[in-house]
Amino acid sequence: MSTAVTGRYRQGYAWIGGSIVLVTLAQLGMKIGMSHLPNLMAIWSDVQALAVNVLLGYWPWLALIGGGILAYGISMWCWLNALRYLPLSRAYPLLSISYVTVYAVAVVTPILHEAFKVQHLIGIAMILIGVVVISRCSTASPHH
Repeated sequence: MSTAVTGRYRQGYAWIGGSIVLVTLAQLGMKIGMSHLPNLMAIWSDVQALAVNVLLGYWPWLALIGGGILAYGISMWCWLNALRYLPLSRAYPLLSISYVTVYAVAVVTPILHEAFKVQHLIGIAMILIGVVVISRCSTASPHH
């Protein structure tokens, strides 16, 4: 593999890494934000009460949710840049790593109250094995 191709792949992997980090932050931020909000549908009928509630104390959680949505948008930008440098068959499986990072961070973040389960660990191992198998298959493909 030439140095130019290796450099392009390196750039692609960096963009995918950024996308994975941002998706992880987005998921965790939105989960934390939503877990601190009341049932918005229950108070939606009274728009004035909703506005007062936002001003009185829910704005930090709404900002966290908004930040998560923004992180998703930036993640998409990273993904689009990754596609410029990597074949889809190599790039797409790597997005599955975000399932692993979201779970791992959620389990070690006390505010999320996520339990560690052996079944989840087995699922994560299967995801990672799948990423490796698919990546090796796309590496062996003559059509980069």
